[in-house]
Amino acid sequence: MALAMQARAPAQLPARVVQMAAMSVMSFMSFETFGGP
Repeated sequence: MALAMQARAPAQLPARVVQMAAMSVMSFMSFETFGGP
């Protein structure tokens, strides 16, 4: 899904990378908070 969005909007690639990084950090923090796998 993420790769498809990047391919569709190459001009917004930097913003997309930042957004993906932020989501990854939030997901990691959520796993740490709830004692993930």
